[in-house]
Amino acid sequence: MTTTTKTMAEQVGELYRGAVFDTHIHFLRDAWDEIGTRSVFEKLDANGIERALVSSIPDDGTLMLHEVDPRRIVPFYMPYRTLADMDDWYEDDDILALMEERLDRGIHVGIGEFHLYDASNVFTPQFRRLLDLADERGLFLHSHSGSAEINAIYRLKPDAKLIWAHAGLVEPAWQVAETMERHPQLLADLSFRESSILSGRGLDPEWRALLIRFADRFLLGSDPYTVPRWRAFKDILDVNRYWLAQMPVEAADAIARGNGSSRLRGPAAPPPAVRTWRSGRSGSAPPSRRRRGRHRRARGSAHWSWPPARPRSGPRSPACTKVPRH
Repeated sequence: MTTTTKTMAEQVGELYRGAVFDTHIHFLRDAWDEIGTRSVFEKLDANGIERALVSSIPDDGTLMLHEVDPRRIVPFYMPYRTLADMDDWYEDDDILALMEERLDRGIHVGIGEFHLYDASNVFTPQFRRLLDLADERGLFLHSHSGSAEINAIYRLKPDAKLIWAHAGLVEPAWQVAETMERHPQLLADLSFRESSILSGRGLDPEWRALLIRFADRFLLGSDPYTVPRWRAFKDILDVNRYWLAQMPVEAADAIARGNGSSRLRGPAAPPPAVRTWRSGRSGSAPPSRRRRGRHRRARGSAHWSWPPARPRSGPRSPACTKVPRH
C-alpha cells in the first residue's frame, strides 16, 4: 500500500453499504504463500464482495480460488505463464496453444486481463485467433489498453464482449466518454481510477457526470495485483465505497454490483440477506456459508464494519499510480 492510498483510506467519511461484485482481482504466485486462499476469502467476506472476477499469473491461482467456491469466483484466463510473457504475448504461438488447451476445460468465462501497448498488437495472427476463440465460445475479453486498442478490437469484432480494464487507466473523462459512446456494448472497470474520480474532498464533477451517464456499463474493481495491495484490500475498497456513497443510489448499486451480476454469466451467488445500512441505502450482507474441504470459514466470520467510527472529510491526496504493465 502506498502512502497516498493509506491517506485516502484514513480520510474517508460515510461509505456505500451495498454488496460488491469485484470485477478486477488477481491471485498471482507470490500471493499464494504470502496471502493464501483462506485469507483471500476472509478478505472478500469482510469487505462485502459477493462475487469476484479473477485472473492470475499463472492461471493455477485462479483455479485454486474457483475450486474453493465456484459459485463466487468468475474465472478469466490471463494469457501469461510468467510476467515476462507480457511483452510480446500477442505474437507468441506457444502462448496461444496453451490458452486453447486451458479454455478447452470449459471453466473460464473470459480471456484477460491482457495488455495491449499499440493498436497494431490487435492485428497479429495470434491475437486475431484469440478474438475468434472468444467469439466462438461466447467469452468476455478484459483488455488493459488505451482507447485506440479498444477501437481496433471492435474494428475486427464489432460484437465483442469487451471489458475495458481501468477505463483506460490514464484516459481523461472526455476520452472515456467518447469511447463508451462510440461502442455501446463496451463495459469498463474502474480499478485504479480513484484518483480521477475523486477531486479534493468529493467527486470530480466531470467524472460524476460520466459515471451517471454510463451507470449501466461501469464496473467496480480493486486490482490486488501485488501482495501489498492484498494487504491494503480494505483501504482500497473503502476509498471506492466513499465515492460510491456520493453517487445517486441507483447508479451506485449498478456500478458496485448490478452490472457485473447481470452481464457476467455463470452460476449466481445464493440470495443474500437484505438489510438496511446506516447510510440509509439498501445493501446485502454476505451469506454465512461454510466452505468445502480444508478452506472453511469460521461461523460468523462474515461481518461488515464500515464506515469508520467518526466520519471524516474526503481524501486530499490522489490514489497511487499504477504502472501500465502489472
